[in-house]
Amino acid sequence: MPGAILLLLIFFNVKYSLSDDELFVKNGFSTQRIPLKDIIYIIPTNSMLSAPALSLERIEIRYEGGSIVISPKDKDGFYRAIQERVPALETDGDDGLIRN
Repeated sequence: MPGAILLLLIFFNVKYSLSDDELFVKNGFSTQRIPLKDIIYIIPTNSMLSAPALSLERIEIRYEGGSIVISPKDKDGFYRAIQERVPALETDGDDGLIRN
């Protein structure tokens, strides 16, 4: 039973936040920091890969050094917030953002 509670805490304790220059992905007990300047593109995905994403409405963020799949509640608001901080990311015509 304690193991199941621990897994639920890790699974449901997923949060995303933005500073002026970083994206923070908190998943359970760890936090991943992604420099916004390193983002290459953000695209919608249906990937079923294990990811800190609680929904199937996911987006993949490819950045220098890796990628991550997340599912922000307000995808459009998330895109706007990213674009405000990284003007070099522009809409790509396919519901994503790509570095200019």
